[in-house]
Amino acid sequence: MGVTLTNKATGVTKVLGSSNKYPEGFSVAYEVTDGTRVALVSAPMVDALAVWGVVPASVYAQMGNAKVSGQQKLLSLFENLTKDPEIGAKYTPGGDYGFAKGGAKKGEKRLLIPLGPRPAWALVSLRPHEKDPTSLILRVEWNPRKSGRVGVEALIDLLVGSIFSSSLEFGEWLSSAQVTKLEIAVDVLNVERCDLRAKIASERKVQAFRNPTGGIETTYHRAAGALFPVKLYDKRQYYLDTGGKFGKKPKFGDTPHCRVERSWRFGGTSARPLVGLQNEPNRLTGFHVRWLRDEPGGSSNPQQRLAAAALDYLGRERAVTSLSELKAALKLVEEPDPDFWRPDQLWSLWPAALEHCGLDQLTSPHAVYGVSADSKKVS
Repeated sequence: MGVTLTNKATGVTKVLGSSNKYPEGFSVAYEVTDGTRVALVSAPMVDALAVWGVVPASVYAQMGNAKVSGQQKLLSLFENLTKDPEIGAKYTPGGDYGFAKGGAKKGEKRLLIPLGPRPAWALVSLRPHEKDPTSLILRVEWNPRKSGRVGVEALIDLLVGSIFSSSLEFGEWLSSAQVTKLEIAVDVLNVERCDLRAKIASERKVQAFRNPTGGIETTYHRAAGALFPVKLYDKRQYYLDTGGKFGKKPKFGDTPHCRVERSWRFGGTSARPLVGLQNEPNRLTGFHVRWLRDEPGGSSNPQQRLAAAALDYLGRERAVTSLSELKAALKLVEEPDPDFWRPDQLWSLWPAALEHCGLDQLTSPHAVYGVSADSKKVS
């Protein structure tokens, strides 16, 4: 069974399946069929990453003099990167380019650095440590999925050439760096957004956004006590909505394209070492995604669509009362769908996902940059 890609403007139809090449730019983890359609589920992607670490004192120890400390000298040199046309950096005091909004902290210098062949930016900041003003903290935030390996290599070249004087110093920073933000995405191709339904464990709130004429587009699913939700949205519609602003067209034409995103923020005792990123526990568990499709001998796709809409709008009690004839469908759409959402299979591809976007160059400082395996971490 193939995946049908249709261009509505030209009428050109192409069928892709197991015997054909998958859509370019779509890394397939597995495919699921309902006998008529084939859904493609992508390998996990790192959609956002923020890392911070204390700059080793050896980096700026020899820079200072009687009038200017080494830390001040390094901050000044860092800000001067905006004057190098080859780097193309921009100074930014607040949020921009999709990064978190808010002013810079006291003494902080921020730069936007272009990465990779695609429109991808890294927000790089350098500031004094709140607890130890004699130390400097370097923080980097970017989208590894967009920048790819080329972008990570460009980032490394920039940091080693501007802040660190050698790859060994850079490796020392990596060995103590912490992950403070992580977002992971999984794409689904050839399934309409209205046919996907997510549910998180201990779900407390669901926030939904819909198109007045096209139905549901985005849902945020929050568990009790959780600040950051599971997000399920229509990625194709996102391209259509923002195309005028960013010059993007739907990546896969008229083919339905949805995305599942999971976000985390870490800090304090929950901080994650960058060197341990490849050993992260499965971040795609604790929730499930169901594909509403015909069940042999059971509920049909239209029945499940009605049941899902009733549950979301009326709530379970009213939905059961109002649609007693859809009792089976009402129960089914809230159950896990292990044939479609396979977190263990997806997570087995996590090491490959890190390598694909070049993060393996940052998670192995001992092997890549020659840092001693027993280097003392700076906190």
